[in-house]
Amino acid sequence: MKITKEWLRAHKTPNGGWTKAQLAAIGFRWEDKSCGWVDRLVGKEITDEQAQAFIAAATTYTRSTLEMKQNRERKAKART
Repeated sequence: MKITKEWLRAHKTPNGGWTKAQLAAIGFRWEDKSCGWVDRLVGKEITDEQAQAFIAAATTYTRSTLEMKQNRERKAKART
């Protein structure tokens, strides 16, 4: 399949971005993420397996990301 902006937008994380694991699944290095990186991905051919891995990785978080999320949730609860 060919990557489109719509497809990328449809598979963002619940926080509205993309994970390092997602980009790795489609062969894109996190370190190469700079201005215009989405446009560089548009039109790239990927396998169905890569597409499925990208979609699945939208909910895969690193430990530090999970800890930050839990801290935000605790702070929000403390305010109420």
